[in-house]
Amino acid sequence: MQNPLTIAQITDLHLRRHLPGHPNSFRRRGREAFEVLPSALELARERGATLVVLTGDLVDVPESILGSDDYYPLPRERWLEAALADYRLLKKTLDAGGVPYTVLPGNHDHEPSFWQVFARAPLWFDLPQGFRVVRFFDREGDGHVPRRLDRERRQLEGMLADASDFLQIHLQHYVINPTLEGQGYPYNYLEAEHLRTALVASRKVRLALSGHYHPGTDLLCEEGCYFCTAPAFTLAPHPMTIYHLEGGQVRREVVATQTGPLTAGKPVVFVDRDGVLNAQESYSTGPENLTLIAGAADAVARLRSAGWAVVVVTNQSAIGLGYVTESTVCLVNDRLCQLLSEQAGSEAIPDAIVMNAGAGSRAVHPMWQDLSRAKPSPWMLEQAVKELGLRQDGAFLVGDRESDLSAARTFGATPVLVRTGAGRETESSLDLRKWAALDIFDDLSTAVAMILSREG
Repeated sequence: MQNPLTIAQITDLHLRRHLPGHPNSFRRRGREAFEVLPSALELARERGATLVVLTGDLVDVPESILGSDDYYPLPRERWLEAALADYRLLKKTLDAGGVPYTVLPGNHDHEPSFWQVFARAPLWFDLPQGFRVVRFFDREGDGHVPRRLDRERRQLEGMLADASDFLQIHLQHYVINPTLEGQGYPYNYLEAEHLRTALVASRKVRLALSGHYHPGTDLLCEEGCYFCTAPAFTLAPHPMTIYHLEGGQVRREVVATQTGPLTAGKPVVFVDRDGVLNAQESYSTGPENLTLIAGAADAVARLRSAGWAVVVVTNQSAIGLGYVTESTVCLVNDRLCQLLSEQAGSEAIPDAIVMNAGAGSRAVHPMWQDLSRAKPSPWMLEQAVKELGLRQDGAFLVGDRESDLSAARTFGATPVLVRTGAGRETESSLDLRKWAALDIFDDLSTAVAMILSREG
């Protein structure tokens, strides 16, 4: 006999605090999610949740650290120490939340660090309401396709053959049902149809919860077996999903833990990357050659401490030109944030980094020929304002090329040219009739001093 049960699901947090930088999509607000998580746990307790389940991608560990590629000489152990510190901080936050919880890793988690902090056992446990919670630690296989293999496969067969009266709640990171076709990424298990059929036929599984697919899915029911993929917590307004199980039925509600992004309403300074924050040489290579321009870290920290959002908008045609991959550029961005924070503290980490890989006719593949979103287009600025809820009025853009200035003007921001990077060449070649009264400064630090003084 099952009694009413309320469960809260939080999935795909992509947290970063000790790890530098941001997840590889600026829409994933991993640093903000860490700030919001205590409020979500308090809300779960207020809603009467008996259990909080976290279904994978808890910490956003960079792909280059998860993989075995040693092409770039990285201080890997240092990054893993930071990941371990983030898992420990997550556990401390969960322990203080006041609601029992259970966790499982996802494809962005570093499992050795994850299991160093969280216990593997028990693989399943019973709740006093008459439900058995079963955890599956599946992984991606070839081509990033999720698989249920070996121990997880045998655990499933054993649970479905169990003779007890407990109805089961299955937890996994990857998607069983529905089939997500045409999404550009293999979110479903290779054997998803087999798993769905087995769960429904068993009459033992009441609810199967997944993550991984950030938009989430509807709550589906087949012959008393419910399937749901919760929306990602890393996306503002950081949703949590509540499930109410009672009388053979499952009811779901998605609760926003914030009214919007934590950056909502802030004024913004857009900053180009190469030639403004770091030396131009970092453009087409890996993180080992990255060096900051003097004063850049303090400048970003001063802006953010004064209440401004700082968003890096950067053309990265080196991807389309075939010099580096997108994951390498993300690694360079992480290294940039690490250096900024080492010089001026966590306030020096920009609020977001938005990039475009378009390379035009010189692209090594047609997928990178499109330049419609690269500066001088204002597309990156528009997307940042939309996703982060930033104020468009009063915005500035600091860059070293005319394409930066043109993007600012089209967007409606005040363009500012600095003489670092390609700035001196840009200054000498500008049509002064077109750019009369343009603000020009030696570097980002002096430009920021002007912005802060102009704004009072």
